[in-house]
Amino acid sequence: MHAKDKNDNQHSMHGNSWEAIDPHDKTAKQVDLQDINKTKYLFKAALIGTATISLVFIIIIFGWLTYSRIANLQNDWKVFSKDASERTQILFHLKSALGYGGFIHNFKNYVMRQEPHLVKKIQHDLDLFYTHIDNYEKFSMTDQELKAIGQVRAVIDTYAEAFYRAQRLINKGITPQELDKNVRIDD
Repeated sequence: MHAKDKNDNQHSMHGNSWEAIDPHDKTAKQVDLQDINKTKYLFKAALIGTATISLVFIIIIFGWLTYSRIANLQNDWKVFSKDASERTQILFHLKSALGYGGFIHNFKNYVMRQEPHLVKKIQHDLDLFYTHIDNYEKFSMTDQELKAIGQVRAVIDTYAEAFYRAQRLINKGITPQELDKNVRIDD
């Protein structure tokens, strides 16, 4: 090797200028190792920082998604609870409009006693029934519920027809026993 080549091999880039490096100079090697270790440390720190920021971002996203789902669940529960409460109230009103002291009870008394004051009560009970059943049908229902509501409505429609027929027959002077035979319903 030529002397010039030796000198070229003994130069290294430090900072912005070329300096001659003595191959036997341990300080220059230590500086190079320190630079390499510093670079490795900075790379690791940057990698850990990036991973930490990414993890925090992921936690925030999952936290927000969880919060949103819980908020939606709370809202769904409120709607469900409100619907269940309203359904229960409507069913109670339906039972009251139809049961003892309601439409069917008053209808049977009307057939047996033929008392004119019962006509208004019966008509009121019918109006209540149709109002409440119409309100109940506004809720979403299963096929089984739809079928049951349809059956109840059909029975009450049959009773309503019998009630109007009873009024006409009573106006013609029919006896309670004959009227009972003409308006009897197998429900």
